[in-house]
Parts: sequence; structure tokens; C-alpha cells
Amino acid sequence: MDSTVFDFAIIGTGAAGLHLALAMQQDAYFDNKKILLIDRSNKDVNDKTWCFWERGKGNWDKIATKAWNTCQFINSFDHLNISLGTYTYKMVQALDFYNHAKGEISQADNFKTVNEDVKSIQCQDNVTITTNKNSYVAKHIFDSRINDDFFSKEDNYTRILQHFKGWVI
Repeated sequence: MDSTVFDFAIIGTGAAGLHLALAMQQDAYFDNKKILLIDRSNKDVNDKTWCFWERGKGNWDKIATKAWNTCQFINSFDHLNISLGTYTYKMVQALDFYNHAKGEISQADNFKTVNEDVKSIQCQDNVTITTNKNSYVAKHIFDSRINDDFFSKEDNYTRILQHFKGWVI
């Protein structure tokens, strides 16, 4: 067991967890806080692509794979080129984001990253996080994992798995 008591633990280093870690790394309030990042994956493959609309320049422009200021509407009667006006539609590949975020976070001495699978979380005075390899203690946790029950529950809620097909030319 790691004898360090972490101020914060972030479980899951996908988009949500790494965005939070980057925000903490850039905020002076967290400079003296011990922060643990836990994910079972090393985040060394391009497993996702994120697309979003944005006005003007943004935080992720330097790692954006593509950006569009126009779109086309095509049907059997017409072919229209449409300006997106003040918006740009941007695409970031996950691996580029993971590498950027890990590079930024690695510059901070108060972060520790482990590639382990979280098996249980026990909340008492502090939080004990047990993984397949170790146990860790933290004062606060942020868990960005989606619970398996979310996908298997039979209730009145709709769950949408979004899928986008397109060509990269």
C-alpha cells in the first residue's frame, strides 16, 4: 500500500479525468496538493475521436487533427456550400489529447499516475481505493468511470450509444 495520503484522486484518465487534472495542474491552489491519477489503460492508443463546435481559437487548436469552417448539403436536387459563420467544427484524436495532457501533467511534481484497475472504493474519514495491485488513500475522489449497471439496467431511461461514420481524406 502506498503510504501517501493523497489530497485528490482522479479515477479514469479519459477526456473528463484528464481535463480535470489539467485544470488542477494549471491552478495555483493545487500546487501543494498531492494528486493521484488512476486508470487501467496506459492511454497509448487512439481509441476515440472528439468533435466539437467552437468560436475562434481554443485550447485544443494545436492538437486538432481537422477543423472545418464550411459544410456541404448535398441531395439529388442541390449541392450547397454553407459557411459555419463564427463557428469552427474541430476534431481532436484521443491519442493526441492523451499525449498532450500526460506531457503537461508530467511537469508537475505533485501528480502521481498509476496504470491499475480499480476494484473497490471505501468511503470513511478518507477514501480507500483498492486496485488490482495496491491500495491508496485520498481525502477526495473524482470517479469518471461509467458504472457497468448504467448499460445493463432495465428501467425507463434511454441510453444512447453515439456512432458517427465519416471519411477522413
